[in-house]
Amino acid sequence: MFTKGFGTVQRSYDIGVEHWSGTGNYYAQHVTAQYVSVGDSITFSFQAEEMLKIFYLAPLFPYQLSAWLQTTPEPSVAMGWISDTDLVIGLSELANTTATDATGRARLDADVTTADAQCIVVFRDPDWGTGSRNCGLKIGFAQVDLEPFAPAGWHSPLVPSNVAVTAGQPMALPDTLKATVEGPLYNVAMRNSGGADGEDDTEILVTIDGRTDHTSAVYPLDAHEELALYPYVYTWQIHAGRHTLAMEVNHESTQAESTHANNHYGEQYCWGPPWVASTTFPEQPLFPPRPSGGWDLIGDGNGEVLWPNCAASRLPTAPSTVWWQGYAVRPFFWNYPQHEISLHDPLQGTKDGFGEQLAWSMAFQNYTNYVLINLNLTPRRPFDIGIIDWTDYLEDWQYSELDLWYAESQTLGTAGTLTLPPYVSDESGDILQLYEWYFPAGWWMIHADNLSEYSSIAVAFHQADEVYTRRPNDTAISPNYGEDAWLHVFVPTAGWCCVAVFQPDSDVYSDMEYQLSMYPGVSGVPDLPTLPTTTALVGASPNPFNPQVEIAFDLAATARARLGIFDLKGALVRVLVDADLAAGHQSVTWDGRDNAGRALPSGAYVARFEAGDVRQSHKLMLVR
Repeated sequence: MFTKGFGTVQRSYDIGVEHWSGTGNYYAQHVTAQYVSVGDSITFSFQAEEMLKIFYLAPLFPYQLSAWLQTTPEPSVAMGWISDTDLVIGLSELANTTATDATGRARLDADVTTADAQCIVVFRDPDWGTGSRNCGLKIGFAQVDLEPFAPAGWHSPLVPSNVAVTAGQPMALPDTLKATVEGPLYNVAMRNSGGADGEDDTEILVTIDGRTDHTSAVYPLDAHEELALYPYVYTWQIHAGRHTLAMEVNHESTQAESTHANNHYGEQYCWGPPWVASTTFPEQPLFPPRPSGGWDLIGDGNGEVLWPNCAASRLPTAPSTVWWQGYAVRPFFWNYPQHEISLHDPLQGTKDGFGEQLAWSMAFQNYTNYVLINLNLTPRRPFDIGIIDWTDYLEDWQYSELDLWYAESQTLGTAGTLTLPPYVSDESGDILQLYEWYFPAGWWMIHADNLSEYSSIAVAFHQADEVYTRRPNDTAISPNYGEDAWLHVFVPTAGWCCVAVFQPDSDVYSDMEYQLSMYPGVSGVPDLPTLPTTTALVGASPNPFNPQVEIAFDLAATARARLGIFDLKGALVRVLVDADLAAGHQSVTWDGRDNAGRALPSGAYVARFEAGDVRQSHKLMLVR
């Protein structure tokens, strides 16, 4: 119970206690108020078993006031306001109360209509804990506090949709989002949760993957006014894939606020591909987003697991005559990006796609990557492809541009030796061909006779027991333009294997012309150089790994070599090599620990290699 003992005739009160349940034990304390002024910022403590603090406030004139409480996050502490008209009032009768949130913060606003005394009470329930507790309290003139918020029936403050929704309707999580040329619609909601009216227009910034998509402004919001916009704006075209959609109010800080910490909100949504890949024509060039673009606007509030932003495509259900499917990504020759291609089960809904990977490929900077599906071992069905851009040297406004190609295998038969007719690609984007053949157990030689003097050629082999797989590290690449590629492989168990022939990188942008031969034995292999001809990051094995992985690299000449391990936010966690090394084949082992010797958690990491003008990266998966 609270009684006002100032500004009126002093009087005494009796306090009665009624026992309704429990043991009947109770603790009583007479608490008197501590004086505070507008503008004060004080600290105080609850002692053990202490439940209540009272602060007396005498404003100099009527105004909108606010009280801010700060304490440790859990358990909660409550705060209430007693006006000058409340001569006698119980705690449960307080109309203006609040409690600290998950961050340990609370704010209470009051419209003070007279200059008479007010009281602020800070209290806790014994069920919330009775130990000692430190708190901070600030009293000041009410300010604007702009923030995104989710109205009743809304999934979140920022919900994309495929079609316009009538104003006033709930905005639940959409069942699907389809990437289109026109782009999705945004539905946004915000409010002024502060005790003061806004004086300037309310600015709104919407970003996709950390890039500004739209800025606008609406009228000033009065104290505690809420505003929902249906739809807010048409965005630019958004590619299929996983994207971080975020909003920020008052992003230019044109309005003074009690806090700017709650001005932003973001989360990830998944847009489904509007079409499926086809072997009859190459897909249009793709510009993947930044992997962690926009994550800083999500913060720690919504608790969702973040996966790298990506662009996407969808593979069709293969016809019954096709037993291997593949999808390749090749960078444009002029920007040398570092990208990753990943294989996923098809997107269901708008939140869970492009996360867990069936297979992934991230060779080296400027290299072609691909993933394959062995339909001898898994049912025919659609698959989704995610493309992630790990390039770390582009400006925020720059994109990496990639060529895409979908391939279906040809089944060649079971002959002991095979030479195919010459192949000439009729599309400059035709960068991957797949050949299925029944290989008896033993050693086999695969020879790609390069018929073009202006391009390189690569050959890779995939065993019959590989379900989902990728471009392997032991790929045969022609040493120079116009030269052949030879691959010597061992087949432990007879089966339907796949030979992939592809353009290895983007250095030459021309059609492939070759003739493929396969025969048992080792004859016909040209002499190989004893030292590497190029400086490159060769690969990592095993990958995924636990607890250690061997990372190999080649030096064509003596050079200063640097090899470091980075997390997905770009922070260096371990230096493996930083020394002058002689030409040759090199390798180093990483034990999954940082520079301080601490074991790092499971997840994706990136090995970055530098030597001379060469800068390359390779994705590593640590699985503990």
